[in-house]
Amino acid sequence: MSTSETPAEKKQARWIMPATGVVLGAIAFGASAARGEWIVGILMAAIIIGYVVVVAVRARRNEASALLAGTADDERQQTISLKAGSITSQVLSVVLVCGFLWAIGTGSSAAAIWAGLCAVGGFTYIGSTVILSRTT
Repeated sequence: MSTSETPAEKKQARWIMPATGVVLGAIAFGASAARGEWIVGILMAAIIIGYVVVVAVRARRNEASALLAGTADDERQQTISLKAGSITSQVLSVVLVCGFLWAIGTGSSAAAIWAGLCAVGGFTYIGSTVILSRTT
């Protein structure tokens, strides 16, 4: 199985992250505007679209920006991206468990939300471990 991409595939991959960011910015604006919070919507859209513009512009000359844009070209960059995702999931797991414990300790009505998020994370980890151990 070859991991090399044709020039057309590389060009297409380069536009996925910016296009997704613009769509998400528009959705964030639309959701806020529907509630009558135009300023919040404009700020959220500006932050999201600003982020993707900065990353897209810098991606050709800056390795970190290229990785954030999802254009890992070689095994080293793919390993960096994999490790960053692993660290992120571990930190989020700790945050979710702490949030759940805080919600239970304070009697917050958000305990069910935290529990649900913990369950999604746990089941995803267990399921992906089982699937990947059988297919890899």
